[in-house]
Amino acid sequence: MNKKGFTLIELIVSITLVSVILVSLLATLVKLKQTYEVIDEDSDIRIFSASISRHINNDIINNKGITKASCNEEGNICDIKLRNGEERQLKIYTLSLNGTKAIKDSNGNIIRYERTDTSTVSYYDKKTNKQSFLRTIEQENIQNKDQNRVTTRGYKFTGLSLEQHSYDNKKDTTKQDILSILTIHVSDETYNIKLYSTDTVKKTDGTQTPNPPVTGLACTSGNTTLTQGSKYIRGSYEYRYKQESFWTRIQSNQYSWNNISTDGWGVRIVDLSSTTPITDEICATIDGKPIVSTSHMFINSKATSIDVSSLNSSNVVNMESMFDGAEATTINGLNKLDTRNVTNMELMFYNTKISTLDLSSFDTSKVTNMNNMFRNTRATTGYARNSAEANKFNALSTPHKPENLKFTAK
Repeated sequence: MNKKGFTLIELIVSITLVSVILVSLLATLVKLKQTYEVIDEDSDIRIFSASISRHINNDIINNKGITKASCNEEGNICDIKLRNGEERQLKIYTLSLNGTKAIKDSNGNIIRYERTDTSTVSYYDKKTNKQSFLRTIEQENIQNKDQNRVTTRGYKFTGLSLEQHSYDNKKDTTKQDILSILTIHVSDETYNIKLYSTDTVKKTDGTQTPNPPVTGLACTSGNTTLTQGSKYIRGSYEYRYKQESFWTRIQSNQYSWNNISTDGWGVRIVDLSSTTPITDEICATIDGKPIVSTSHMFINSKATSIDVSSLNSSNVVNMESMFDGAEATTINGLNKLDTRNVTNMELMFYNTKISTLDLSSFDTSKVTNMNNMFRNTRATTGYARNSAEANKFNALSTPHKPENLKFTAK
């Protein structure tokens, strides 16, 4: 029998084939591991969210619901009064386990900084001074050597917010139903934890009063010192400290930032050309400082729809050209905007495409500039919070408002 061994070429081909198979298997294993880690973390946060929601909701229900609640401006503490007289405090906080540790290469050069934090939600009985519920999770933060960019592994509790909405009681017109929504915001926005309570109270003035959010999502920029122009980007939005956005047609129709003296942040969207609906939650405070300007926030945006229902605008003074030229046919949350401190609404809805303007939360008592506020808008129906506001809007003449746009009290 003639026995013949493998030739060199056959061996090379065989080794190559085996290598390709091994690389493919390795890639598959890595992908499976990554998928498992995502599912595992996904499962953890669902368990955390469910346990927190169940415990606090049960306590609220057992004590007959919320009668009064308020959150601080930083968005990390909410005081809650329950109907049977019990008082609670909902609080989130982050603590560093080991401080910031410098990681060096073999030559002793710093390549990054690492820190492990614990993120905690606490539900506290104020009368007995006892912790009613406590949940803590860990998060790893990695900063580059310049400490201006942070990569986060894991998730944490990022803020608390309270919304209260009032509705006419259908059985008794002298009363109104108050819906309270407490939200514990998680860094993975998909799993924000919402706690609901309803209460019926007697009307104080005989009319339904819109209640915009009391506070909102508290964000942290990571800047050790805030200077004018400090930038923070989160989701679809860019924020600048003590600056507001404006549009300059002289420089080829571009955004620019203008310095302001008000102690807070201006906000605008990052990508004007994207047609994707804008639904990201908007920071109410960043490093404890509020949003003070939404000037040119969505100017010429191509997004098909915009949602501003999460915007806490109670400190905003300038809404000039906020929706100027926006392509969106739907803008959700207009009826929740708090405009009591706004002084400038010039061109706010210029050339917008929506058919209805629900401005039933708008208080324009401080507004001094409404020039061209509704010019060229396609809207034909408008709602105001009362007859006085409706009359003010309707009194605007062309070009400030199209003749076929009529406002009525809602």
